[in-house]
Amino acid sequence: MAHIYTAQSIISWGKHKGKKLQDLPAGYLLWLYDNIKYLDVGLKRYIKLHFSSLKDLARQDNMESQAYRDYKEMNDDNLWK
Repeated sequence: MAHIYTAQSIISWGKHKGKKLQDLPAGYLLWLYDNIKYLDVGLKRYIKLHFSSLKDLARQDNMESQAYRDYKEMNDDNLWK
């Protein structure tokens, strides 16, 4: 029987070992779903159940990251003027 994952479940491997699922970047969970061939069935179910909200969060994170890079680039350019 597959392990049942919740937002409070702690991942026991990988670069985020020891963190709760709710604290992992959404993009990382989506990456796991798409790229790890033998991903635990329970974790795969958890990601699939939350797929829509994870996609929204990942999109938001990407937009915020891009906005920060743009801001930083603009401010770095102004340092030299």
